[in-house]
Amino acid sequence: MKEQTRTSDPASKRLRTFVYLVLGAVALPSLLLSGFGLVAIDNERGATEDRVRSLYAPVARQLAQELSEDLAVGLDESRQALADLSHWAMRDKASPGSRFFSFAQAHPELAGWFAFDQGRVLLPRAQPDLDTRARFLSSGKGARPAEFAGDAAQAAQGYKDMPGHDRDCELSNALARAERLSGAKDAAVASYARAFVLCEGVVDRRGYDKGLGAGLAVMDLIAASELPAKISLFQALASRMDSVKSPAASEQRAFVALRALERSMFWPMADRGPEFIEARARLIAVAAACSFQRKGMASFGEENGSRLHWSSGPGGSELHLIWSQAGVGAGAMVLPEILEAKATAALSRLEIGHQVKARILRGDDGAGEERGYAAGAAWLGEGPLAWKLELRLMGDSALDDLARSRTTLYLWLLVALVMALLAGIGGTLYVMARETRLSRLKTDFVSSVSHELRTPLTSIRLYVDTLLMDRVDGEKDKRQCLQVISAESERLSRLVERILDFSRMEAGRKAYRMQVARVVDLMDAAVEACRPLLDEQDFELEMDLGADLPALWADPQAVEEVLINLLSNAIKYSGSSRWIAMRAAVEQGFIRLEVEDRGVGIARSEQGRVFEKFYRVETALSSEVSGSGLGLSLVRYIVDAHGGRVSLRSEPGRGSTFSVWLPVVRQEEPRS
Repeated sequence: MKEQTRTSDPASKRLRTFVYLVLGAVALPSLLLSGFGLVAIDNERGATEDRVRSLYAPVARQLAQELSEDLAVGLDESRQALADLSHWAMRDKASPGSRFFSFAQAHPELAGWFAFDQGRVLLPRAQPDLDTRARFLSSGKGARPAEFAGDAAQAAQGYKDMPGHDRDCELSNALARAERLSGAKDAAVASYARAFVLCEGVVDRRGYDKGLGAGLAVMDLIAASELPAKISLFQALASRMDSVKSPAASEQRAFVALRALERSMFWPMADRGPEFIEARARLIAVAAACSFQRKGMASFGEENGSRLHWSSGPGGSELHLIWSQAGVGAGAMVLPEILEAKATAALSRLEIGHQVKARILRGDDGAGEERGYAAGAAWLGEGPLAWKLELRLMGDSALDDLARSRTTLYLWLLVALVMALLAGIGGTLYVMARETRLSRLKTDFVSSVSHELRTPLTSIRLYVDTLLMDRVDGEKDKRQCLQVISAESERLSRLVERILDFSRMEAGRKAYRMQVARVVDLMDAAVEACRPLLDEQDFELEMDLGADLPALWADPQAVEEVLINLLSNAIKYSGSSRWIAMRAAVEQGFIRLEVEDRGVGIARSEQGRVFEKFYRVETALSSEVSGSGLGLSLVRYIVDAHGGRVSLRSEPGRGSTFSVWLPVVRQEEPRS
């Protein structure tokens, strides 16, 4: 048995070798890079934590230092102001004085003012030295019996009938109470709100502030849906009770503060602004200061000499700024919420306030209750002032969001890298495949051209040998041999010239001799060149030339080559049809030349490639029709060089129509 040898295309071998090189040199490192990228993405949360700490830790230290310096300045400036407050509490002065109020206004972080003497609380006062203003007893005789007898509606009407009921504190309070008992809720809210304004500073002999009582009643009666009104009243109560001039007894101030704080616990967090937070802190300070009436100031001890210091409160949960001299002193509580507001304002100046929230923690209290991620922390000071400033990223998943955003970026970059690599590999493979296909087409072209060259050369050699061997009889046979030799030589010259033209066109060295040319002459020349084929195969040629066709500005020989190529293709691929049409018409500054046949046609998938060099459409006639695959590529080159365009309309089994647009002669172009 004879052994069969298997041959392989060298271009295919080169392509496979290149693919292996790409996979080894590009794809494998890319896979490793992708793996490292995935590992980096997986570790991104830890890296994000390190970046966040390194970014916000210096900010926290800077803010803590600024707040500590502000508190230190306040401590230095408070000596005279607190001394004035203690003198007023001892009845040595009629008022704390403008120096104290200027200091209090400049330091909003202080609240819950108090004064003491040898451990005895002077401020807040348990029994205000003020007279009662119960002036409506005589004028209200008609209303009060009805109110206490249980007819609240009659009592309310009686109070309304009294002159000045809307301008007098006592009457407004009594009217509001009667309206509340009668069930007129809306009217009671309006009357209590009026009493809250009219009764500011009005107390009875027990130290009961009627204005504060009216305000608390309004807060209890306002509907839950009227949250803005509740918050506004809450802030007004805090402002009134925080004043050192408030005449209310400490027990009432503590009760109203705690009751308001209790009510505010159920309000939505989203509707609480910074003013609400400050008001809440002041109410807490008021309640704590009033508790000194019960607990006393023993925890502060007695000091000899004049000094300023920080001290822990009785509960150990708040700090106090205290001035004392020989056991007599005054002080206030430091509000961490106000310090937080200062830190938040500083963050806004640094343009990072929308990302983080500043919190001041008393030791470790509340550290586990806060949401978000602690991005940075620093201590405000040492000793009693052991507060920690903490910057927290907003939201429960703030850190995860940061890590996820960066991870998403890395992931997309990794995907982009992989896509770019795949695109590069795919593009390279496509180019290699195209070059391989082109190489194969060139091989086929060389084979086809060799066959076409061999045919005329064989004929020429045969007839030359016949003449040399003197095998012809008479001049007639001799002349016939010479005519065949001449025709085959001309055929060979045309083939060689076509190859040379294509080479020059592809290299951009083809020179065209532009001149004025008549369309009719060009079409006639092309028809005459193809006349032997038309007559031999008995084709019907239909000519349709428009009237008054303008001249072309073109190379006549090049345009003739275009028409000859199109006409010869129509003859080759007409199949059993024997009809061809040639047309010429003017169209928007161009002359359209068409060659139409009713032959085998071209599939839509191959219509875009018929103008490629060396490409031949695979049809049933391809093996029977000789050709090099250069004809239509030459057509495209020539038409492009003339500033025109070429198109194809075709349908398999119904023929093809090739159209060429060439520019007409312009006015500025010479006509001779």
